[in-house]
Amino acid sequence: MAGLTACGHSSSRTTVPVGLTLVGEASAPAVQLSLDQAIARRDELRIDEPPPGIQRGERAWFFRAYGDDDLVFLEASYLPYDDGLALKRAGRYQIERRVIVPRSERALDALGIRAEVEQREQGICGIRVGMTGSEVRERLGNPTSVMYPQAAGCVNELYGELAVDVCHDKVTHVRGNRCP
Repeated sequence: MAGLTACGHSSSRTTVPVGLTLVGEASAPAVQLSLDQAIARRDELRIDEPPPGIQRGERAWFFRAYGDDDLVFLEASYLPYDDGLALKRAGRYQIERRVIVPRSERALDALGIRAEVEQREQGICGIRVGMTGSEVRERLGNPTSVMYPQAAGCVNELYGELAVDVCHDKVTHVRGNRCP
């Protein structure tokens, strides 16, 4: 899914991957909340954040998409697999509703998603999430070091003090305070 279309808005939304299996997202109801209502709801859900050993039905809050006009979060509950392969799969969550919040500078900060949005929109040192690995090397040259995490198809490349994570030839994360 390349992007979620904003109902009633002319801008499209950029989807933010959460790295989990999401069940029922397309059919989940949507609710519009003010920033203060969204903060209260997120905090209410996080009060119940589970200790290690998450159990069926435990609640979660995920940042899912953004557009020019709004931010989208998901309220979900943990839905374990009922077979012996559960430990080999990503966590699974039943989506209960989509929460849509008006986008503002205050909302980006208060909901803790400014860095996530900025690395997709402006990027860091000209590198944005979604670029290909070859586009990164065209701009920055060869990395100063490469690490191979356990995730198949992923590499962590360092360009001086700039770190670029690439999975399946797409930049997934960029961090650093100094450009090479």
